[in-house]
Amino acid sequence: MRLGDTVIFIGLHLHGAAEHPAIVTRLWSDLQPIGVESVCVNLTVFPDTDTAPVVRSAVQLYATRAAAEHARSGGAASCGVAFTR
Repeated sequence: MRLGDTVIFIGLHLHGAAEHPAIVTRLWSDLQPIGVESVCVNLTVFPDTDTAPVVRSAVQLYATRAAAEHARSGGAASCGVAFTR
């Protein structure tokens, strides 16, 4: 994971969509590799409308959609989660 990588953010509900592309703007814990569990990142989220980009801080980023959805369903990530693929 590097600055500028594109990921999918889950948790911003706009115009019927809950998943939006986002760009990583900060890695909080780059020592933990993707796939172990998650890394903490800051994101700029781009909703699929004329809505301005949204900034999210300290988002847990997971390697897979399944891992991100599991974390979100457990209530541990109320501000949203993201995944890489």
